[in-house]
Amino acid sequence: MSQPYSEDEKELFQHIGELLILLQDVEQWMSWTLRLCFPGKNSINPQKLLSEDRRTLERFVKELNKRTELDPEFKRILKKLIKDRNFFIHRMRHQPWFDTTTKKGLDAIWTFLSELQEGIKTISMTLQIVMQKETNYFRFARPEDLQALKEGNYFKYWAEHAELADRAIKRKSQQSALRL
Repeated sequence: MSQPYSEDEKELFQHIGELLILLQDVEQWMSWTLRLCFPGKNSINPQKLLSEDRRTLERFVKELNKRTELDPEFKRILKKLIKDRNFFIHRMRHQPWFDTTTKKGLDAIWTFLSELQEGIKTISMTLQIVMQKETNYFRFARPEDLQALKEGNYFKYWAEHAELADRAIKRKSQQSALRL
């Protein structure tokens, strides 16, 4: 692995827990993007919007494919994230290279986690940008919220992912997003 990582097992497992939460965030962003921006045949209502969505990331992507045209690069990143997510959740711990007691094992673990984290960041930011543009979010954002985003470098990440977001998801029909 090219960048330094912690050899502390506690920090490794903390990072694994953080990635699990970030994967849950990806699923939430996907749900919101589908519900708000690409609602499908049935229009969105407050009850649907606020209800819990128990679909998996893979089901969200299938539904997004039905309702939209996905950019090939975005689709490739999504497929890799689903593959990596499923591996992370179901099989990573049982791999021969998953050894927290050796440098080689730690290197393999951190390499995989770094790639997973990059996929999470790319998909999360892309979905956020798409949703914010489709719903015209910033038009109604409070000045203090915008300031907090600026101070937290959010717009730096926005700029890094804006090009992909602009082409990532295109609607198939004339149905419009929920406008805030």
